[in-house]
Amino acid sequence: MRLVLLAIQMMILIIPLSAEDPLSRYFPDSSLSRLRQGTLLAASLPPGFGLTLIPAIASREEISVEVKDSQPSIGVEVTSLIGGLPQRMDTDDGWLLLYNCLHAVSTMKGIKYYSISRGGYHVLFSDSYVVDSAETRNRVDDPRAAEIPADDQILTVQQDGTFG
Repeated sequence: MRLVLLAIQMMILIIPLSAEDPLSRYFPDSSLSRLRQGTLLAASLPPGFGLTLIPAIASREEISVEVKDSQPSIGVEVTSLIGGLPQRMDTDDGWLLLYNCLHAVSTMKGIKYYSISRGGYHVLFSDSYVVDSAETRNRVDDPRAAEIPADDQILTVQQDGTFG
């Protein structure tokens, strides 16, 4: 009995050490361990420099060049892991989930951003919601699509935490 228990304990110790993190091909070990701990990685973007926190994906260089070419006067790059997503996002279900997440306007309430000039995190939107029309501005639930439409438009109200 002791031998079986010892073998099970050894297996439990070995499995996490030998299992490769599926995100290890996208992030350096130091960044990945911080991301797995729930840390939000942030870096300022000095004018004329490319992105430093973008994952190692096929379009990394293209995205970095596009941001650099837009010549932002100031910027902050942020990387965070979002839980609850499926293993693969390159499927029809994955794209639909991502589409609906990007339309979840109400979840932007209370979101924070890093202000370089004020040296810290501040609330970007003190309120955020979808409205039925520009005329009535009645609050409605975030849209949930059953399939991704060819074209789409939503109207939102967002109360800016700094400027109102």
